[in-house]
Amino acid sequence: MIDAVQRYFTRLAEGFGQGWNRFWFTPSDPFTVCVLRIVAGVAALYFVGAHSFGLVEWFGPNGWLPTATVQRVMEAAPGEGAGYQLSYLNLISSPTLLWILHAVGLVIIATFALGLFTRVTNVLSLLVVLAYIHRAPMVAAQFEPVLALMLFYLCFAPSGRYLSLDSRRAKRDPERDNRSWGATVSLRLVQVHISALYLMMALTKLGAETWWEGGAVWWLMAQSQSRLADLTFVRNNLMLINAWTHAIVLFELAYGVLIWKRLARPLLIALSVVHWLLMALLTGLVGYCVLMIFAGAAFIPASTLRSLLRCGGDREAAAETEDAKETAAVA
Repeated sequence: MIDAVQRYFTRLAEGFGQGWNRFWFTPSDPFTVCVLRIVAGVAALYFVGAHSFGLVEWFGPNGWLPTATVQRVMEAAPGEGAGYQLSYLNLISSPTLLWILHAVGLVIIATFALGLFTRVTNVLSLLVVLAYIHRAPMVAAQFEPVLALMLFYLCFAPSGRYLSLDSRRAKRDPERDNRSWGATVSLRLVQVHISALYLMMALTKLGAETWWEGGAVWWLMAQSQSRLADLTFVRNNLMLINAWTHAIVLFELAYGVLIWKRLARPLLIALSVVHWLLMALLTGLVGYCVLMIFAGAAFIPASTLRSLLRCGGDREAAAETEDAKETAAVA
């Protein structure tokens, strides 16, 4: 009896270890992380570039948010992350230097988006984005955390292998196997984090009465200062509003759990486009909603992305082989 129990736990440990290694470290085609590099690079360029309007007014030494004021606000709000937030923008003493560093940051991010010296510019782009987030964390919204997590996880991947200036400069053997376990690690981290975000969004909504009662969509429509379009013409259709409210929660719960099932994945990815476009109309958070749509590309196999973008490249991962490996890793 004891021997049988020992053999069971031995097999259990071995099976878990093999599954863990297969999920995280099976080499994969880095094409998907290269697409995510472009997405994150363009999003970061938009985020930092948007600060060009009112840069000195916001972050200048005599601006609306002096470093000392930001520090006092953060210390007074321990739940939001107390203490000093590290940012090179805190050290700037003149508007001229601020503009110079701002321009340098934009060049770094653009270089990363184009895929030049990707390993270095990826890390530098993350530092630039975090500098702006940490300089004024109280004005950050949902967009910034998603952007930061994508930039951070891409640091582990060869995201300049394709669709980049680095790939044009490099001379690689077309027959060489370019699959990478670093691409797999980066991709899995993004996938796990995105699915967790969906679950947390759904669970948070379940803690609010307006989502249980079915009126949350109405309250979003009523926020005239933030909504992108006036949808209050449907205010009398209570059945539609209630169904829409509950559909949002149901979709986010389903996405967080079922996105790992290969059969359900295409449907959930397609529904996510509709979901976030409608949420953009309701909330006005266009940047965040668009970023969440493209973040879903982390769940699209490299072979499918190649077909959608009509990109060739090295034939190191045929469609059937890639899909079979992904299925085995997630299973």
